[in-house]
Amino acid sequence: MLAGIMRFKKKIPMSFFRLLTMHSHQYGVSLIYFTPEDIKIKEKKIIGKMLLNDQLVEIESRVPDYIDVSPHFFNKKNSKKYKTEVNFLKKNSDLSIDRRQIIRKDRLQKVLLESNTFSHLSIPTFKIKEFDDFIKYINKYNKVIFKSTSGLQGKGVTVITKNNQDFIIGEQREDKVLNLNQLEEFFNEHIYEKNYIMQRYINSRSKTGDPIDCRIHLEKNDKGKWEVARKFIRVGIGQKVVSNISQGGCIADVKSYLKFTFGNEWEQIYRKITNIETKLPYFIEKHEKKKFMVMGFDVAIDLNGELYIFEVNSFPIIAPQRAQVARIRSGYYAFRIKSNINRNKTSSKDKTRKPKLNGDFYKKEYHKLINSTSWKISKPVRQVGHLIKKFKR
Repeated sequence: MLAGIMRFKKKIPMSFFRLLTMHSHQYGVSLIYFTPEDIKIKEKKIIGKMLLNDQLVEIESRVPDYIDVSPHFFNKKNSKKYKTEVNFLKKNSDLSIDRRQIIRKDRLQKVLLESNTFSHLSIPTFKIKEFDDFIKYINKYNKVIFKSTSGLQGKGVTVITKNNQDFIIGEQREDKVLNLNQLEEFFNEHIYEKNYIMQRYINSRSKTGDPIDCRIHLEKNDKGKWEVARKFIRVGIGQKVVSNISQGGCIADVKSYLKFTFGNEWEQIYRKITNIETKLPYFIEKHEKKKFMVMGFDVAIDLNGELYIFEVNSFPIIAPQRAQVARIRSGYYAFRIKSNINRNKTSSKDKTRKPKLNGDFYKKEYHKLINSTSWKISKPVRQVGHLIKKFKR
């Protein structure tokens, strides 16, 4: 069995690739790393790199049975640039994902809201087209967030707070104070006719006032089931809006944070987090009618202990849980490849299987022939021979 990892960078992340290769071998899966430039479409070959005796070796290989592909290949820019290569792989292999996002941020909130099970996790969300709508929701909620529906790593997330007649704009680590006219100019320049949504501000902050959320990193395992690689609290130290550690911050243990922040109520909140990780990924897959390899839930926890889903990540950071991800993901490579092999075998059998006719059918046809006038006169042996053989079996 052969699995592939396709990324943009020629430089391989060795620590993770080594772990993934080691665990994959335990499942009988060889692993090859390659970029789109390594695909030889005419020859139907891949020129990639494998770890052999702990040394990177360039290998010419067939197309892998399953490919762990970065969802960044499906954004607007890269989907055009690598269209030929990605279409080739879709036809000749099985890809871990075929879209940029598991579910868009605005669509996620709509799906949660309409669900009987998860509606309490939704955040009031609106698409903004005109400045009048924009100011209406600021006046209604007093504090709102607006962000791109396709933003990554907390980029493009801004909080707006109404302060008497002014408006405070918070981006990452800076605040700006605008009057109404300046706010309209800001809207026209940064938001109008762009793919932004507005949400009610959720006060998901630590006791020290830093933005926090709970990241739940889930991976599919060797049984094709979702398993938690790790969950942790992300703390955006000194940040205005998000708790993304790529912009500076730290992580904390979930139980320790809940105990410190909520005291005796921590267990109840922890159970709610556990309920999300065990049920929500299957709900998302069922709704999207797609199977995914990895999900990263960003869960807000307000100071009352209520939970909300900020977003579902298709490519969550692996550094804090590298070893766990390698262990779980390698099993899923094997599961997916074996599932496809078994499916293809079943499909081939179905195509070659001959229809079976009931013995009574042949018996009736036989007696009809031997009692017919034509049988008695011409004895057409060749016509009835096949039926006689079938009947005597």
